[in-house]
Amino acid sequence: MKRIVYHLLFICCFIITFQALAFVKDTHSNELFEGIYKIVTEKDNPLVVRAKTVFNRILKVVNKRTEKYPKIVIIKKNTRQWASARKDGTVILTENGLNFCYQVQDKAIGDARMSIILGHEMAHLAKDHFGKIDVFASAQDIEVNFLEIMNHSKKKQSTPLGKYIDKLEHHADFQGVIYATMAGYDPSRVFDTNDNNFFQELSAQIESKTGQFNASKSLNHNERLNVLMSNIQNIKDKVILFYLGVRLYQIGEYDDALQFFQEFLNFFPSREVYNNIGLIYYQKAVDALPKKNNSKTFQYKLSTFIDTETRAVNLIPRSQDIFNDNISKAIDQLKIACNMDYYYIPAYVNLSSALIMSARFETPEELSELDHFEERINDAKSFAEKALRRNKNCHEALNNKAIAMYLQNPSQHYSESIKLLESLPDSQYNIGRLHFEQGNKDKARSFWKKYLQTDPSSEYANQINDSFKLASPVNKHDQSMASFFRDQPLKPGDVNTDTENVLQQEFHGKKMILKFGKLEGEYYKNNELEVLILADVVKFVEKTVDKKMSYQNFKIQPQKLFTSVQDIETFVFQNFALDVYQNRIQKVIYFL
Repeated sequence: MKRIVYHLLFICCFIITFQALAFVKDTHSNELFEGIYKIVTEKDNPLVVRAKTVFNRILKVVNKRTEKYPKIVIIKKNTRQWASARKDGTVILTENGLNFCYQVQDKAIGDARMSIILGHEMAHLAKDHFGKIDVFASAQDIEVNFLEIMNHSKKKQSTPLGKYIDKLEHHADFQGVIYATMAGYDPSRVFDTNDNNFFQELSAQIESKTGQFNASKSLNHNERLNVLMSNIQNIKDKVILFYLGVRLYQIGEYDDALQFFQEFLNFFPSREVYNNIGLIYYQKAVDALPKKNNSKTFQYKLSTFIDTETRAVNLIPRSQDIFNDNISKAIDQLKIACNMDYYYIPAYVNLSSALIMSARFETPEELSELDHFEERINDAKSFAEKALRRNKNCHEALNNKAIAMYLQNPSQHYSESIKLLESLPDSQYNIGRLHFEQGNKDKARSFWKKYLQTDPSSEYANQINDSFKLASPVNKHDQSMASFFRDQPLKPGDVNTDTENVLQQEFHGKKMILKFGKLEGEYYKNNELEVLILADVVKFVEKTVDKKMSYQNFKIQPQKLFTSVQDIETFVFQNFALDVYQNRIQKVIYFL
């Protein structure tokens, strides 16, 4: 998510020129089209490979599914249109446009340029701008002549149809940048230190070759830039919804977190959002399991990204319908995240965990329970292995592969799973569990004793003590924690007069009003404090720690531990949490 913020924050002076980017209606079938122009292949120009790679990555995030699947065709043609989209799903790129994008020394900048051009054209297709023009024209009783529209005479642009097309171009400008960012490209890299941006370079190239615009006279460059920047600013303003959703998830407010992620999804439907929505349904499915049988709830530790406090399998559901519904939604959302980015490891790891849970608890509608179990476990192992193909040293993926492999055939894969787990740090619990289940009680006791040295009080520790009655190290409350609570600026809970006084003193009435779905609330932020209020209840108060203190100096043990993709660790205790980066505490979070 950090990449999203950086990209959007630095896009401050970008615009796509209409003269180079357009959408045209079919005048020929694909066969005729490809017969008229020379198709540029990888053999003709090696840059074709890069352009097609960019196109495919954007296609994944656009997730457009139609009878005519989008494709890219690169042609040799001297034309003022360097790229265009056709109603049949073809994106046309001229070799001149291809070469222009990659005339820079840094090919990553060329990729960014190409992603914006192709993103713009894909927006025309994904948002069905052709159909919208037909509907608009029909309502206005106008006969659509696309050749005349593309000429963009001044007279045409004064018509309602011309103005409507201008509006669609504004939308494609903005959506193209969003698609480029979602696909993993950095639009900010189209600028250099001399402020000679992509738009200016593209305009100069086109004007020097044609001496004219195929763009709207009413759509001047400044106007288009202002509209684009206004739309981008709106996304920047909404990014806070993502972070509030993450924090609510960490402190266990899953229903509220879900509403924040779903609202942000409307503005930025990225892999990170789908991944986190999937994790919420995953957690809600776990919470649907009965608490009375914790010996099975915490039988294995499964890895998840963001929530590395793993959840378990092998338990009878408290409510089968609730579990089935949530685990099914989790799998669906995580599959979307995987499809949006082939290299996005967190979604693959989380999906493997969800599939293991589904294998053990979900009631199948069509398959037998045995067939369902085998299919889900095999899929879980497969997705863990896919994550490992992207990073062979991913500990979370290795952990889930070992558990899935063991569950496929415990007696046959016992030794192999143990060997895999022994290569990982912090794997003592699962190693002990597998030894215990296979009757090697002495080995299990040895590994679990080591585990209790680092986790003496969690539910996993309780399960160890129920099995062996091992004594856990006594944790005395560390007095160094007291300083955090002495300086607590605002207490979570119901809003009262004291709350309102502190808010006025700290924020002077400045706040962000939150209202979407069934959720209503307020968000406050200054340089030191962040406060979230929902339904007149202070959900959490977040404070930046002025003097960094090492978490390793504390003896009190957390109840949960989350590790973000950016390597920020969040240690969650009973009513407070700590954000830690590189063994230094950055923030303290107080919650109910």
